[in-house]
Amino acid sequence: MAASASPPGASGDLSPEQRRFIDGIDRIPLLDFAESVIVGPPTRPDEPALVVIEWTGGRVERPPPGSTLWRAVIARELAPLESADDPPSRERAEQLGASLRRWPDLDTWWTWLRTGWLAPPR
Repeated sequence: MAASASPPGASGDLSPEQRRFIDGIDRIPLLDFAESVIVGPPTRPDEPALVVIEWTGGRVERPPPGSTLWRAVIARELAPLESADDPPSRERAEQLGASLRRWPDLDTWWTWLRTGWLAPPR
């Protein structure tokens, strides 16, 4: 890794297999078998939604924002909220939807990390 403070893979130093593992696309079909999946709204408007997956055997994963796995979990959480008619569900749906729009992919998240958490992603 270069001497920069950029996260792994942000400068293209990951192999395609490593990047695919971080992205989590292969684990999406396994979500139905997870012990628990927790989705929390962002604590602040400039932060991503929290996603925590507990797999069998006590393995806990927090997929990085913008990853395909992170996006899939949030999309699953959004589906029932978007058809709900109560104000709390609509507010939660807007918060999660804003998080999806803000971090459309891993590169956007990694770019945001390199700013020192001071600037919004572009």
